[in-house]
Amino acid sequence: MAQKPHYLTAEELNAAVIEAKGLGFLTPRLTKHLMKIAEGASKHRWYVNYSYREDLAAYSLVQLTRHWDKADPDKGPCFNYYSRICFNEMGEYVNNERRQSDTVDEYGLELGLEPSSGYEDRQASNS
Repeated sequence: MAQKPHYLTAEELNAAVIEAKGLGFLTPRLTKHLMKIAEGASKHRWYVNYSYREDLAAYSLVQLTRHWDKADPDKGPCFNYYSRICFNEMGEYVNNERRQSDTVDEYGLELGLEPSSGYEDRQASNS
């Protein structure tokens, strides 16, 4: 079976980073590559089933555009740096969503309503 080609190669990304750093601003070419990285990270098995997967990709893309110039192609593939940003930001987003959901569930319990699925499991694991 033939191996599926990568959606972005390290050489393409590093060349785009070098070009953007040389110009001093985020180029459309690098922006497209960052969008591919954010979208690809949101399709990871940890996040693919979330109903807000597109929000995860958008949230991480915002952070990528804030920190694009901190990547150093001389130290290695920029893909590693950018994908780490995506996974960190997506994890933070999911944790914020869970905290917000738990707050709503706690308020609902005070009113005598049933909590959402998974609430009791999360509370048991936090104890």
